[in-house]
Parts: sequence; C-alpha cells; structure tokens
Amino acid sequence: MNTGREILHSILSGGDIKIVLDAGLNKSWLEGDNTGASVIFTGIDKQAFKWLLSHYSRHRNIPALETFRQHFPEETLKFSRSIIPIEELVELAEEKVASFLVADVIGRAIDLHDKGSINEAASLLHLEQGIRYRKARADDISSSSFDLEHLLETELEMGIPFGIDSVDEDFFGFQPGMLVTLMGRQKSGKSWSTINSALAAWKEGYTVLVFSVEMDTSMFHQRVLCLGAGVSPSRMRRGRLRSDEKERVRTFGSTLTEEEGRFLISRKRAGISVDVIREEVAQYNPNIVYIDGFSFMVDTKTGRMTSDWQANENVADALKELAMEEEIVVFVNTQVQEKQYSSKHGIEARTIASGTGLLKASDLVLGQDKEGDEITINTVYSRYEWPDTVVLDVDWDTMNFVSIVAKLEDLNV
Repeated sequence: MNTGREILHSILSGGDIKIVLDAGLNKSWLEGDNTGASVIFTGIDKQAFKWLLSHYSRHRNIPALETFRQHFPEETLKFSRSIIPIEELVELAEEKVASFLVADVIGRAIDLHDKGSINEAASLLHLEQGIRYRKARADDISSSSFDLEHLLETELEMGIPFGIDSVDEDFFGFQPGMLVTLMGRQKSGKSWSTINSALAAWKEGYTVLVFSVEMDTSMFHQRVLCLGAGVSPSRMRRGRLRSDEKERVRTFGSTLTEEEGRFLISRKRAGISVDVIREEVAQYNPNIVYIDGFSFMVDTKTGRMTSDWQANENVADALKELAMEEEIVVFVNTQVQEKQYSSKHGIEARTIASGTGLLKASDLVLGQDKEGDEITINTVYSRYEWPDTVVLDVDWDTMNFVSIVAKLEDLNV
C-alpha cells in the first residue's frame, strides 16, 4: 500500500488534516534530513502533499478534489477506490517512520564501528562504554518453550502459485524466504512462463514486482496483456487484433489497474544488481519478485555480470539472503549451456550457464524446454517436494497453456 497517497486521498475526501499535523507530518518534517519522510512520501506524492500543506497554511481549509486535480491530474496521481480511515494511516505512517529512524541510527553506528570509532558508535546507540559484545544463544530444542504439539498441528498454507496446476499441487506453492529458479535454452518460453506465474500470483491477491532486462517496457506490457486477455502476441505486436480481441485487452487492462501498486514493473533495465532490487523491495513491499534474465545481472562485489562464475555465485547468494531477510519469494529465470544440452535427458543441473550459484542457493530449480508448441517443465533440483514433469500444449493464438495429461484424461484415453 502507498501510505502517502492514501493519506492524501483520506485528507481530500474527509476534509480533515488536523490529526496528520498533530502527528508531526508537517512541512518542516517533510523537507528535513533524516526524518523518514521519504518512506511515506516520494516523488509526485511528496509534491502533492507539500502543495496541500501550503494550501492549508494559506487558506485554513482543505481544497476541493476538483481544485487539487487542476494541479495533479488523475493520470499522474491515481487514488484507490476505497478510503482508509486517516487514524489508521497516521498510525501506520508513524510506525514506518519509527522503523526508518531505528534503521538509520543502526546504519550510522555500523559505519562508525567499521571506521574504528567504537565508543562513538556505542554512544550513538546509548550503550554503556563497557559493552562490546553480547553472548549468542543457541536454540535449545529441549527447552520448555519448544512446543512440539503446536509444530505437529501446524498446517502449511498454499503458497504463491507458479501458475501451472500440477506443479503447484506437488510443491504447494512458493513460501516466503524461497529462491526459485527456472532455467532453459534460449527461446524456450522462459519469459512467458515467468509472466504467467506473475499473473497467477497477482490473481491470488499477492503484490508482484517484476524486473525484465531482456525486453523494453512496451514489449513487456504487451506480453502481460496478451496472457491476461488471451490474445495472439504476434498479431498484437503487428496491430492486427480483431475488435473483440481489443475489447478483451481493454477489459483485462482495466482489471489489472483497479488496485494500484499490486502489479509493478521496474523501470530499471540494464545492469540490475541486488542492491537495486533491495531498494525497490523497500519501496513497494512486494510478496514476490520476478527477475526475467538472471544472466544480465551485475555483482557489486566484483563489478562483473553473472556470466562470470564468481559473480554468478555472489548474486545467487545475495538473492537468497534477500528472500530470507525480507520474507518474500524471489523467482529468477536463466539460460543453460546449449553445448551441454541433451535431447535425451532434457534440462539437467549440469547444463546451467556460467556457474552453480543458483543450484546451491535455490529451494527449487525447474528446467524448461520447448519443441514446437509443446513446453516441458521438469524438476532439476528441490529442497522440498519434487514436482512431476509436466508437458504443456500452448495455443499461441489464445495464449492458453493446457496440460497434455489433462487433455488425455478428458478424452478418456
């Protein structure tokens, strides 16, 4: 949820800004350094809130929405349909700001520590000068706090879907903290499977953030709309959709944009690093991050792309760390080495390109191959259940992915 935008919406709709000002969200806070304002208001939202504060300061009233829209048209600043109570929003904003300030203090303390200024770091954290470490404590499984019965009664909830029913049934969806890899030969449909998974996650109510380094924004938008509306990507690219197909695209596009901030496509294209992904994860708070093109990522430690084996391992480890720290799912696709591909055995662990970082760090590795209109997906590696191999018949004119096994069952074969 975009807290700053929701605050703007609530103020304009309710005509009350007092509780916001009482909480300290004023102009001096907004423009100050190290205030945490950037975690609530960024970009156009910050400009709009600043204008609203200035208007209230001059006129002592909240402007009508029509007046506000003269300065900030709907196409540049769109509000959600529902209105969240301002009290809830302020409470959430205060919590976010407090979290930022804590992180900021800790970050400055770490910088001082790394420079050797130990006393200054301890002072910043209000620690006694004699404290230099804390003793670590292991998890004692014999402790009375360990609840075995609770563990036995806990049922795993279905996670974020891959988008292929048989895989999801076997693996039970992707759980927070997982790194998932889809690998395959060039032009085997990895991007299509990645977008299909992103749409499946979005349809289930999850917030999706996608990084694509292989396609420009226009092409990526086209593919999302083709899959969602079930129309031919070839004819859409050429501008030759029928009137009924265009209407389906419009209808799906409208549905996709109903809830703002749930299907997000990063504008970052070249040289994507894990640090860049971290920044956008902090800004948008997604449930799952999709990276279409691991092979084009950059390792900040070596300055090299993941075609280098060391960079490959560094980036893979960093992505797994990101997934665990943020309790999200990270899904990447990558290429295999064509020279090691075996038509008899299909996609195998040894065919992965550039290094084994993803094999070691991932919780699930799926291999994808394509022959004609058939796509085969097999399990290369899994830390948990092993999904069975599935063969999909793809109708590229309607973008329909149908399991061949399901088709045979329907025909009673």
